[in-house]
Amino acid sequence: MTTTFGLPGMPDFMREEDVVAEYAELAGVEIGDLLWYHVHSAVNWGILFMRTGARSIHFGEIERPEDIESLMHHRSLFESLLDSLDEVAP
Repeated sequence: MTTTFGLPGMPDFMREEDVVAEYAELAGVEIGDLLWYHVHSAVNWGILFMRTGARSIHFGEIERPEDIESLMHHRSLFESLLDSLDEVAP
């Protein structure tokens, strides 16, 4: 999401493969596919972005955009995640 805003981000912080490896080492349990959790998180962020956007519109902080879904700042990431679901769906 940081690249969307032209920011550098933190590419080496909390990388999924590092967290999964550390968890397996500490807990002794291998973590499986995390896709469901990624989708769940993306939906939660989408709700948050839409609600805060609606509030900003209501209080006149921003104009209502023509494409209301543009309020979802992670839209391109969310769409690519949904596309990846098509690849694993039976």
